[in-house]
Amino acid sequence: MRRELIAAAGTCALYLATWPVPIEPRAWTPPPAPELVSNTALSVVDRLGDGRIPGPEDVAVDDTGRIYGGDKDGRIVRMASANAEPELFCDTGGRPLGLAFDGAGNLLVADAERGLLRIDAQGNLTVLASGHRGIPFLFTDDLRDQSFASLQS
Repeated sequence: MRRELIAAAGTCALYLATWPVPIEPRAWTPPPAPELVSNTALSVVDRLGDGRIPGPEDVAVDDTGRIYGGDKDGRIVRMASANAEPELFCDTGGRPLGLAFDGAGNLLVADAERGLLRIDAQGNLTVLASGHRGIPFLFTDDLRDQSFASLQS
């Protein structure tokens, strides 16, 4: 107990011997905030499907101009134009997130639950990969369109 008391007293003495410290604090004054400007860039866009596809994270457009979107219930729907009625293209049985077309016209899908999928023009689904070396993919999320432009099946 006596040693702890001496150590505490020594620490206090050392602190007081080195105080005040040779640092001069200065307040930082930030520059004025930039002026708030309203962003209206999205006010001129058309809403695809007018809310009839509840939950697409990504869309892809094929060579003929048809628009594909993945729905949160696993369906991938296709629309002939922005105002057309959506039609079922394929049901992945998962949660399609990223969409991109390969060079052969197949729709590649990053599915959060099933992995990397390929869907041919007739809507036939093939699982390309669901994991690697025994470790399943978790939340497969995105594809980059440019990466697959030159691929053939």
